[in-house]
Amino acid sequence: MSRRDGPGADSHDDSDTEFFALWAQHQSMVFAYLVSLVTDPDDAADVLQETAITLWKKRDRYDRTSRFTTWACGVARLEAFRFMRERRKSGIRFSEDTLRSLADRLETRLAEEPAFIEDRRRALSHCLQCLDEQQRELLKVRYVEGVSTATLAQLFGLSVDSLYAKLKRIRARLATCIEHQLRQSGHQGYRQA
Repeated sequence: MSRRDGPGADSHDDSDTEFFALWAQHQSMVFAYLVSLVTDPDDAADVLQETAITLWKKRDRYDRTSRFTTWACGVARLEAFRFMRERRKSGIRFSEDTLRSLADRLETRLAEEPAFIEDRRRALSHCLQCLDEQQRELLKVRYVEGVSTATLAQLFGLSVDSLYAKLKRIRARLATCIEHQLRQSGHQGYRQA
């Protein structure tokens, strides 16, 4: 008899369903948090995948009396530090102390102002609409569908270096637009905090 067929199978299925619902609801917030820590969206996407795997493995340890984002961001923070330690040999951008300080500031900001990430998500949504269709498609295929940079370069008829440069320009444009949107709405972006 499988684990699913035994006693308590329904409660386990309910727990799994609850986890998937919570992850679907908060995944974009965790991703935004990771981008703030590791700065590169490609790296943040990799860390997000590792975070999701770790959260899934530890889902039975989630204390339902606490906020899911607090737990998920705590796990994401550890995964980001592990990722940055592994990348140190190839030139880490920030020291671990700097990352810890940044993570502390982000977590404090999230606790004091729960709408912080949601405001940034709304600004991102608006700014994505300001891009042309090809730029949006490029971002979607790379970051939502997870197509590798090499494959994506072939699909769009670009060299890998050209694709990296193009993605970097798009991300810079989005970052500027997001900060502008946040300032216009009277919200101070994280950088000014």
